[in-house]
Amino acid sequence: MLISTEEILSKSWNLYKKNWKNLSNYMLLIFLPTVILFILDTANTYLYSIFGPSKTAIGALALFFGLVAIGLVFMLWAAIALSRALLKLVEDQPLPHWKETFSQSNNLIWPVVYTSLLAGIIILGGTFLLIVPGIIFSVWYSFVFYIVALEGKTGMSALRESKAMVAGRWWGILWRLLAPAVVIGLGSSLIALILSAPFGLLVKDEFTREISTSIISSAINAIFTPLSALAAIALYASAKANPVSNLPEQTTPQV
Repeated sequence: MLISTEEILSKSWNLYKKNWKNLSNYMLLIFLPTVILFILDTANTYLYSIFGPSKTAIGALALFFGLVAIGLVFMLWAAIALSRALLKLVEDQPLPHWKETFSQSNNLIWPVVYTSLLAGIIILGGTFLLIVPGIIFSVWYSFVFYIVALEGKTGMSALRESKAMVAGRWWGILWRLLAPAVVIGLGSSLIALILSAPFGLLVKDEFTREISTSIISSAINAIFTPLSALAAIALYASAKANPVSNLPEQTTPQV
């Protein structure tokens, strides 16, 4: 039987509360690239406003996109490493050292990228045909990232396994994905809004105010990322431990 939404939220929060200090390195490694990319984007916009479409601006733009690509790859690497660490917590195992988790995750970056792209193409194709197939496919393949990052399966094998984990309980999986995400998302947004409000009232310079609020939002996002990931991994682990067997092939969502 699948873990309930209440159990997902309770388990995720308890694990997060107990281990947040040990997860702080992951939070920092998620936060720093976000801030750096924001600063680079601001600097690039500033240079372009001064020099216009000149060689200097074009060179800066090329450098900016190169650094963005590096930053995105690093953030993906951090997400994979974090997922592998959080699975240990969900399975009641000791949390490994973050350096060890990172060193074991670098070879999964490309498999995650191309398998996710494959899933994205299928979902996009279903969306172009009709909106409903796109939604169905997106839930079928909602576990693809974790299957690649945590099991090492790739390509169509990962897609088939994700679909098999969802088939027969599509609505149940959808609800258990959405409800925790909405609760945690609203909580993090509210905290970010409360912390950013003084800057909006007291700081007159628009540029400084924008940077301050962006840094606060990025920090809150990094702090809540392990909690959101714990909820998703708790569901993944439950679906993995409670497979649906002997079901006929489904063409429409079934709970």
